Amino acid sequence: MKDLSVEAYETMSEDGVVGLFFKTPFCGTCQLAEQLLNLTFQALDGKGTPTYMCRAGEWEEYLSEWRIESVPCLIFVKDGQVLEKLYAFESVTKLYQLYQHYQ
Repeated sequence: MKDLSVEAYETMSEDGVVGLFFKTPFCGTCQLAEQLLNLTFQALDGKGTPTYMCRAGEWEEYLSEWRIESVPCLIFVKDGQVLEKLYAFESVTKLYQLYQHYQ
């Protein structure tokens, strides 16, 4: 997963759905969620929705606009609209199914 700044997001020209994973540097749960996401990406073998890592502290305006309540949080966005939010990273299987849905 590549880091994504607010500025880069605002100028990106992605067609379709984009995943944004919000975390903070010292959040242990965020680190576990990131590991699950990385395992999911390996299972998807590059076929999943493009997903970017976002440092929550840099995205305050969007966190408020999108009503993100806590981290870790994975959202799927299309044309600036949130399609789905995920706070509970229960398993690779659940994440895999979610990514299959948004392919």
